[in-house]
Amino acid sequence: MLVKGRSMGLTILEGDRVYWKRVDPLSIRPGDIILYLGSGGLTVHRVIWKRVVEGRVDYLTKGDGSLLPDGWVEWRDVIGRVEGLKREGHLFMFKGKRGRAYSLLSFLLSHFLIPLHLIIDHVRPLIPDGSLEVLRGLKKGASRLFARWILPSGG
Repeated sequence: MLVKGRSMGLTILEGDRVYWKRVDPLSIRPGDIILYLGSGGLTVHRVIWKRVVEGRVDYLTKGDGSLLPDGWVEWRDVIGRVEGLKREGHLFMFKGKRGRAYSLLSFLLSHFLIPLHLIIDHVRPLIPDGSLEVLRGLKKGASRLFARWILPSGG
C-alpha cells in the first residue's frame, strides 16, 4: 500500500510502500505499527496502548509525527500489522534487531523534530523569505539521511 501523508514522521514517509499482514489481534502489542480503517479511511499508525476488556481488544494509536493520540481503535477495524516498507527501491522489514532499532529510533527522532516543526510554524512571520524552505529542506534531508543510514543499501 502506498502511503499518503506525513503523520508517521520519520518512520514512514509519504510515498513509501508499506507491507502488512493479517495477524491475531492479541498478538499486536504497543510499539507495533498497524493498518486500520479509521474515520478518514485507511490509516497507518503506531499502537501506544492496548486494552483487553471482556475479550475485546482495543488499541490506542498515534502517528509518530503527531502530538496527540488518534483515539481507540477496535480490533475489528484493524486490517493488519505493518511488517516492512519499501523506500527509494530498498525493502526494509521491521523484524529483528535492525528493524526494531529503526522503528524505535525513528519514533524518538520524530518526537524531537515535532518541536522544530511547531517552532517554525510559530515564528513563520519573522522568518525572511526563502529561509522557511531552507529549514523545511533541512528537516526533510535529515529524515532521508537517517533512512539511508539505517536502511540496507541493497535493493
